[in-house]
Amino acid sequence: MNTKPIISFFAQYYDRLIALVVAVFMVGCMGWLVFLVKDLQEEIGRQDAIPTRGADFKPVSTEPFEKTIAILQNPPSWTTNGLATNVNPRLFVAPVMKHYPGEMKIVRYVDPVGKGGVSPEGIPYEWLKKYRFNLFDLVAETDPDNDGFTVREEYHAKSDPTDANSHPDFGMKLRFVRALHEPFMFKLTGRVGSTEQTRFSILRRDGSKNYFVKLNEEIPDKETPGYKVVKFEEKYENRPDPYVKIGGKPVMVKTDVSELTVVKGGEEPVVMVMKQEAVRADLCAQLYFIPDGRTFKANKGMVFSLQDGQYQVLSIKKLDGDKLEVLIQRLNPASQPFLVPNFNPDELKKTPQPNSESQPGLPPGFPGMPTP
Repeated sequence: MNTKPIISFFAQYYDRLIALVVAVFMVGCMGWLVFLVKDLQEEIGRQDAIPTRGADFKPVSTEPFEKTIAILQNPPSWTTNGLATNVNPRLFVAPVMKHYPGEMKIVRYVDPVGKGGVSPEGIPYEWLKKYRFNLFDLVAETDPDNDGFTVREEYHAKSDPTDANSHPDFGMKLRFVRALHEPFMFKLTGRVGSTEQTRFSILRRDGSKNYFVKLNEEIPDKETPGYKVVKFEEKYENRPDPYVKIGGKPVMVKTDVSELTVVKGGEEPVVMVMKQEAVRADLCAQLYFIPDGRTFKANKGMVFSLQDGQYQVLSIKKLDGDKLEVLIQRLNPASQPFLVPNFNPDELKKTPQPNSESQPGLPPGFPGMPTP
């Protein structure tokens, strides 16, 4: 096919073709604008056709809103500090959000001045009103009278949280730290003589005196009299020699581990092992007194003083594992016996200390705690 005539035609009429294309495009754009203007005119016409308000048009009454605003500005049952000034008032209080260090709490109060209400901390509102506490505050862990007891403790004890002379029993501030085995005052160091006439060498724990005693004889110690030798059992075990080693390993030797039993009226028997420290069979407890940070050892029957009275340890019983049950009673005036709770380190962070600017000391020897 010969394309030369076609190419020659376009070369001759190129400018005219470009002008024709531009003209067609412009005509199309003008037609589109005319179409848009026509739609806009129709929309304006529809809006003009909306009827205006007639003579019977009435505006909305604002009277209910004005009454509501007036009531909110001057509530008829508003009270101060939770204490009503009129008879049997009622006021619904929406949930109140307060920010406390470390956490955000939403506290809901429902009819705080009504009977039977209980605060979020579990204390009746009637009791809080009696001592003029703000019903919208958290007060259970505070100590308004600075006597060392929290409002919660005062409530349970039925005492006055605003009077330092009215408080729970100070024995309630005792805590059990751990069980202790008290070292025995004597030690078995040897034996001499035949089987029937054996005499046992018994040394005082402080090393001051040594006694030779036979079976069924008392240890003639004037400071701690009354201990009688009642039983002897000869025993031997193969144990490593602490001084002799062969090839880096200790040599096993036959060791005397004989046991001598002594008793004293009213006490548990004590078994002494040859050349080993002995402990009393009956347990004692380490107690901690929160107000002054004092720790002390308590035995069964022991009498001790706390702040404003004397107390006595009635019993120390061993439960499962290493747990003990320590029962104590106030002597003057006599009170009902009570159990000593276990020590809780977190309790020191929230327990107020009476008449003291410093925090109490931690129990010495308590696991994981420094000794003061």
